[in-house]
Amino acid sequence: METNVQTYDPSKLMEMVRDRIRATYVSLIPDTQWTAMVQQVVDDFFKEGNQQYYDRKSHSPFKGLVYEELEKKSREIVQNFLASISSTEWTSYGMKPNEYIETFIKENAGTIFSNVIGGMIQNTLSMMQNH
Repeated sequence: METNVQTYDPSKLMEMVRDRIRATYVSLIPDTQWTAMVQQVVDDFFKEGNQQYYDRKSHSPFKGLVYEELEKKSREIVQNFLASISSTEWTSYGMKPNEYIETFIKENAGTIFSNVIGGMIQNTLSMMQNH
């Protein structure tokens, strides 16, 4: 099974969101204004440290619509990616990872191992030192 991970293209996402919302409101607002409005909200959505995202009461109805569409599209992209790397094959040891996961593990085994047990070992050493 080959998995093609596509590069994120924010312009495509913005285009889809703009078109979906525009279809709802037909052509009440000119193209240039729609594009500018959607681009501003998309930029806000992806801005790091944007605390307003969790406070939905402070959003305009337009911002709420754009966020709703961004959330739907984001979930769809993630679900499609997860489905593409999932495996249904079994071995006598359990579920067999697909080729993408197997390659990822082989290429990153040291980092994975270090991250999984590094904290536990450091914690144990600290406890031993303090006792």
